[in-house]
Amino acid sequence: MADDERVSVNSEPAEELSSDDALESFLNRKNDDKSPKEGKPKRGKGVIILIAAVLAVAALTVALILINNSPYPESGDDSYAEAQLRSTVDEAGVHAAQAPTDSDGKPVQNGSGSLLNYIPANIERIEVSNTDGSFVINAHTHEGEATEYSLEGYEDFDLQTGMPDNVANDSAALSFITIASTGGKLGEFGLDSPRATVTVSYDDSTKAVIRVGNEAPASAGVYVAFGSTEEVYLVSDEAVDSFLYKLTDFISMSVTDSAGSVDDSTFTKLTLSGSHYPESIVIEPNTDEAIDCSYKLTSPTKTFAAEYAAADTAGSVRGLYASEVAAIIGSDSELADYGLSKSYAEVKAEYPDITIDLRASAADKAGDVYLVNLSGNKRVIYKIQLGAVSWANTSLDALIPDTALSFKREALTSVTLDTGDVNLKIDVDAKTQTVENDEGESEEVTTSEAYIDGERMSDESFTTLMQDLKALPCERSSVSASGKALLTISYAYSTGRSADELVIYDGGSGKYPVTLNGTAIGTTTKSYAEKLISSARDIDS
Repeated sequence: MADDERVSVNSEPAEELSSDDALESFLNRKNDDKSPKEGKPKRGKGVIILIAAVLAVAALTVALILINNSPYPESGDDSYAEAQLRSTVDEAGVHAAQAPTDSDGKPVQNGSGSLLNYIPANIERIEVSNTDGSFVINAHTHEGEATEYSLEGYEDFDLQTGMPDNVANDSAALSFITIASTGGKLGEFGLDSPRATVTVSYDDSTKAVIRVGNEAPASAGVYVAFGSTEEVYLVSDEAVDSFLYKLTDFISMSVTDSAGSVDDSTFTKLTLSGSHYPESIVIEPNTDEAIDCSYKLTSPTKTFAAEYAAADTAGSVRGLYASEVAAIIGSDSELADYGLSKSYAEVKAEYPDITIDLRASAADKAGDVYLVNLSGNKRVIYKIQLGAVSWANTSLDALIPDTALSFKREALTSVTLDTGDVNLKIDVDAKTQTVENDEGESEEVTTSEAYIDGERMSDESFTTLMQDLKALPCERSSVSASGKALLTISYAYSTGRSADELVIYDGGSGKYPVTLNGTAIGTTTKSYAEKLISSARDIDS
């Protein structure tokens, strides 16, 4: 069966230019194509001359390369000619293209042109084999709807938005800058062992085969071969860059989804485990309205959690996005290749709508860790910066607050300070009012007034004392609290929480033991303890 000629672009051949004439014509066309940019600062004359010389040499190099590989016909003006090319489809339904040549084997009419003129909706299948592996994209277009793509063998994987579209766009239409060679010198262009070979199947039962060779000198483009012919074309980098994608480039880097509602954004329980943690750490939301923090620790110790450290840990689970997909593995045994067969750090977070279980490796020298979602697709190995997964880099010490008790001022009914010689009781009256803010919206504002023996305490003195008590430093450690109690602070609340008693003991050194409700929790500094004692005496005087 004879070849079925589908497209034919013809022009009358003209006399061949000399190399000098072709070069001059090429440079003139390049200069005509470039319009001057406005708003650029003027440079010195010497700098301009130097830059012009460098650009001229670069342009000359590119021009000579193109001229040596493809003659330019005389066009009668400085416009860039369209190549004379005969496009056909062979008996196997494969697209081909052939440029008529002269007695020297050079194109009769060289220039730019097009090898393919489809749209992505015409594509049914794209098979790509490159130096990084291979992949197959299947396309499905329903009338009136956008084309949907799937990665063959990975249909259950979430894909990166736009990546399959890039391959489809490059596979549908392919234009070239010039015909680089018709002499069968494929090896000179890297096409004897292509960097990528692409087979595209269209809905008209035809196929296209595209081979991607080397990059051209001076970043002029990329060499490709089309069909089974030995002609070589120069195309832009952007025309074929997607054919060099790796399989992992298509996989979504979204490790976990964001919460669909506010109610689902807060976990009910979060557990940290793995070799990084000597003991598992359990964090839960704080529901005590008298304490000013969002989270509490329930294991291995019971205390309220440091606000920033706990918030960082909680915030690095949902809506987590990796810096890259490192690999797709075939079985759990391959987890060992990424330090994930055993948990260095693991977080299990229980939300109202889902439970998320993530495992991270130890960080490498660049600060990257490998990550796998054990509650999701366990075949995907992600890479992410350690700083983005605080749950893999925190500690019990970091999660324990460095203050003795973070109470809410508006929840207090009274505060008592007993120094042994001074017993100062401050009654607190908290009032909540509805006010209008600057945006005209109503909001509730709570204010507190303090009284000593029925007399109102100045707002400034009360505020300063509350700030000092709330900021009372406490270095958490295993200490023995005994001896003389220097200061006892009692807090009573309106929320139903039992009263708290905090006692500072004379430690005989620069660090004073602190107990909370009879349990030693650490030490504070001598200077801070003396500051509070002095404040109590000043207020009482």
